[in-house]
Amino acid sequence: MRCLFIFVAFALAAPASWAQFSGVVSGRVTATDSREDPYSAAGYLSSTNPLGNAEYRLPNRFNDRLVNVPEILVEVCVELGFVPCRYQWTRTDEGGRFAVPWSGLLPPTKIRARVYAMRPQLADGEVIAGSNPPPREFRVTTAGVTNAIVGSNEINSSTGGLEGNQTLNVRLSTTSTAVEVVSAYLTAEETYAMLSEQSIPAGGSIRSDMQGVDIFANSVFSGDSGGGVAPTNAEVLLVPGVAQARPFTLAHELGHIVAWRAMDWLAPPYEFSAYTYDGDVTWSDFSNEHEKPAFWEGFAHFVGGMWMWPRDANPGEPTGNTCGASGNNPGFPRGHPLTAVCVSLETASQHSATGLIGCGSGVSGHRRATCVARSFWDIVDRPPGTTNDAMTNRDLGHVVRVLRSYPRLCFPAPFDNRCRDEFGYDGNNWKDYQANHLSIFTGDAAALDAIESSNDQQGATND
Repeated sequence: MRCLFIFVAFALAAPASWAQFSGVVSGRVTATDSREDPYSAAGYLSSTNPLGNAEYRLPNRFNDRLVNVPEILVEVCVELGFVPCRYQWTRTDEGGRFAVPWSGLLPPTKIRARVYAMRPQLADGEVIAGSNPPPREFRVTTAGVTNAIVGSNEINSSTGGLEGNQTLNVRLSTTSTAVEVVSAYLTAEETYAMLSEQSIPAGGSIRSDMQGVDIFANSVFSGDSGGGVAPTNAEVLLVPGVAQARPFTLAHELGHIVAWRAMDWLAPPYEFSAYTYDGDVTWSDFSNEHEKPAFWEGFAHFVGGMWMWPRDANPGEPTGNTCGASGNNPGFPRGHPLTAVCVSLETASQHSATGLIGCGSGVSGHRRATCVARSFWDIVDRPPGTTNDAMTNRDLGHVVRVLRSYPRLCFPAPFDNRCRDEFGYDGNNWKDYQANHLSIFTGDAAALDAIESSNDQQGATND
């Protein structure tokens, strides 16, 4: 009995002599935003200019400004004495901040924070443990690299005591490869945020549809002149330099991902040969193409516009011969490839030194990607102070709901009309979308007719 008593007394006393250590590792992730300003490229005053309707812009970004990096994956490693690193994962908040608690029976000998170019499927403030990263909404990487580390910071016992709370800020790398990866991350994160926030419910079905996407910066592929391609419903490839110099390209390609997933396609429903209507395999904002590629490129352009602008945008800052020359209209960067005129999301006709370009009557707007983009923008936009807007009660979630509703596997022709799998280069056009839209939202006929007329979609194949 005496021996047992002594043992129990020792066991009860031991924790008092073994002080438990704990603390919180917190910090902020920042980066130099090296992307070219898409608003300047669209003919508006820079997004960093304090004048004008700055509230419509992605604030204080682009042109080598220091930015806080939101919702990016952070791995925190805390080594406690001789115990190997214990990995914990979290993501930054909208201000680039993160916080990870730790505890143990030994004091830390090393604390490290590493940042991955990935937006994880984690809630605000959520921390999980494990040796592998959590599932992703998207990640940006390069060929041969699974998870790209774009920044890290570390303190160890040689720098002093590590007990208690520690601050570990991380500035992302500025190597040439890291700049491309970080540029792509920033654009993708903004696109995901703008799409989910402009859908009802915010962050709902659109965001859940867009999980598990891989974006490859610095890819080498035989792509089109835009510098990007979405070869599957889970991949975007960008040629070197595009993520930094033309961020709109990535937003456009993510628009393809939205479409491919809504339509349950694993890959695009057409090949490059579908772009040969005008004699070559490239396309531009106002080139005439077969209806199917024109429609889907237009949808992707519309999604790119939603990256730049909220639906109630009314920018009044035109400079020279640009989008706002005939009114206060949002637009996207000139060129695919670059052209002399800016491309408005609202104005039906625009002029350049080479003659009329646009979507006015008689220009075969159903074969022009920009005219299709304008049609979709007219469905979702909310221009302030406008009384003649055809439709004011729809958002991106409604549009995606229509795409999901297309009948599947209803072939052969002519029974494939209005279906997802409609045969031919002129299948899947405005007429197909209009019919499927009206099968759900039956009261929108007059508004869609007005949108069709103003963007010259009447000529779309209707069989």
